Amino acid sequence: MFWLFLFKKSETFDCFVAFKNMVENQTGLTIKRFRSDNGTEFVNKRFTGLFARRGIVHESSIDYTPQQNAVAERVNRTIIEKTRCMLVDADLPKQYWAETASTAIYLRNRCPTKALRGSIPEEVWSGKKSKVDLSKLRIFGCQAYAHVPDEKRKKLDKSRLLLFVGYCEHSKGYRLIDPKNPQKLIKSRDVIFNETKKGIHVDPVLDEFVFGEASQSMEVNVQSAENDPFNSSDVNQSNDDSQLRSSEVGNELNMSRQTESDESGFDSCDSDNGLTSSSPAVANKVPRDSGRPQRQIKLQLKFNDYHVYFNDFLWMIVRCLMNPLVTRRLCLVLIAIIGEKL
Repeated sequence: MFWLFLFKKSETFDCFVAFKNMVENQTGLTIKRFRSDNGTEFVNKRFTGLFARRGIVHESSIDYTPQQNAVAERVNRTIIEKTRCMLVDADLPKQYWAETASTAIYLRNRCPTKALRGSIPEEVWSGKKSKVDLSKLRIFGCQAYAHVPDEKRKKLDKSRLLLFVGYCEHSKGYRLIDPKNPQKLIKSRDVIFNETKKGIHVDPVLDEFVFGEASQSMEVNVQSAENDPFNSSDVNQSNDDSQLRSSEVGNELNMSRQTESDESGFDSCDSDNGLTSSSPAVANKVPRDSGRPQRQIKLQLKFNDYHVYFNDFLWMIVRCLMNPLVTRRLCLVLIAIIGEKL
């Protein structure tokens, strides 16, 4: 079975002449009969003159009687049904109907048919048995990673993600299409297929084509750690230390408040909910809005708090003395002072 795509009915005569020359040259036989309907693309002066010169008998059906041309009508219906099913299965838009129909006819020519007593049309046409290679067949409409040649490759571009739409008829390769530029057809031999993902869709957020099945929910939750520091899961170690230290200081402040209230005999009331500071509910109180930053209270440090800074000061001195450069300079300063006194 051969197929030719026509943009206009006026191209029918030229396509038939090309088909006739190819068939007669490949088989060595001549066309003796031509059967069609009464369409004006077949019944005209050009066809009549060609049939008269070549001795071809033109058999036409009666008007509005397509059943007299049942073989051609049934083949057309079969191709259309295959094309429709392949488009639905691959989840592709209707603009790919031409490539889908071409692939459907390509597969039909490689399937056994009852009209040829179970033989494969491609083997009957070529006259060679077991010539059909079915190992290169792939699922229509799946993802395909095509190899980029060295002459067109950049440093990071080794392959391109394309859409598989058919097979090359006169060359050993695959027909691929980039959904972003469907007008350009790409032919490639070195292709890796991902047959688990098929079809293309338009992402409403990115406003571009995406491969694979459409997601059930299109809700997008954009929430970064910078905008939500209280609910972020990625927190640095320094933030953890500061939070731990602030909680310890808060506990000490609560204890100091409780001690002062016991000594004075008065309970300070909380301005938000009226609870006393000596109540255990204040120490373990959970803020109503955890996402809102709390007010910082500045209090004077007592004598017991100075030991923390004193220990830090001593540790800083020890680290300075451990530095060889600092130790050398201190020794020079001490020698200079002792030399002046002596």
